[in-house]
Amino acid sequence: MRMSVRKYGRKSPSIVAPEASKASAARQINSSRVLSEGQRRTLLEAGLAFVQASNEIILRKIARGFKVETKSDGSYVTDADRDAERRLRGAIAERFPDHGILGEEFEPVRPKAEFQWIIDPIDGTLSFVKGIPTFGTILALRYREETVVGIIDLPAVGRRYSAAVGLGTSLNGKRIELKDAATESEIKDEIVAVCDRLQFERIGKEAAFERLLSMNPRARVYTDCFGHALAAQGAVGAMVDVGVRLWDIAATQVLVEEAGGRFEVLQGFEKAGTDTLYSIVCGKPGVVGWLLQQLR
Repeated sequence: MRMSVRKYGRKSPSIVAPEASKASAARQINSSRVLSEGQRRTLLEAGLAFVQASNEIILRKIARGFKVETKSDGSYVTDADRDAERRLRGAIAERFPDHGILGEEFEPVRPKAEFQWIIDPIDGTLSFVKGIPTFGTILALRYREETVVGIIDLPAVGRRYSAAVGLGTSLNGKRIELKDAATESEIKDEIVAVCDRLQFERIGKEAAFERLLSMNPRARVYTDCFGHALAAQGAVGAMVDVGVRLWDIAATQVLVEEAGGRFEVLQGFEKAGTDTLYSIVCGKPGVVGWLLQQLR
C-alpha cells in the first residue's frame, strides 16, 4: 500500500498533503485497470477463505485456553496469535506459492513479489488477553504496492468486513455504504473514535489526544481494528489512529474508500531504532475533512 507519508519532527503540526485524496483515488483506478474484476473477485474470495480458517483457530483458543507471553516492548503475544498467523501463511502459500507475505509475528516471505499479503493475526492482543471482544484479524493484499483487498474479521462479535477495489465494501456479505455528514450539525452529532492515549504518548503527541477529546464531546476510545471497522461501517463518523504499523492499517484504506469514505495518512513518524509508524484518520468524508481542519 503506497501512502503519501511526510516525515516530521516532534514539533511539527500534524497535517495532510492536500493532494492525498486525489492520489488515493488514482491508485484505486490504476489497480482496477491492471487486475480484471474477475481477478480481484477471486483474490477477495481467497482472502475470505483464509480468514475463515484463522477465525476457527482463534475461537477454539478462546474456548480451550491459550498461553500468554510478553514481548521485549512490553506488549502481549499469545500462542493464538502465532497459530493463527501460521494457518494464514500456510493457506496463502498453498493457494498462491509465488506470493509474498508480511506478518507481525514471523519473518517476511518473498518480499519482492508483486503480490504481498499483509497479516495481523490478532490486532488488539491486549483486548484478547483481557477477554474484551474488540480484537480482530487483519488481512490485506497489495499488488505492486497498492492495496487491492482488505478484510477485518472480528471473531468474538461475528462481524467480517471485506472489500476489494471496484467491488465495494461488505459486512458479513451484505454491501454497506457510508452516509456522509455534510452539515455542521450532522458533523457535531457524529462519534469520533480515537486510539488510546498511550499511542499518542509514544509519538510525543499527548496534546493532540486531549484536543481531540475536547473538540468533540462524543469522542470515544475504540482501539485497534474495531475502531477502523466501525469507521468503514459508518457507525462512527471517523477514526483517528496514531503510531501504528503497516499491518495495523493495511486493510483499512480499501475498506473505507470502497464504502464511500475518506482515508488520509496524517504524517509518517519514524522513531529512532524502529520501523516507520503511521498516523491516520478515516471515515465519513465530511467528518474527516472537519478533523483535518481542526488539527492543523
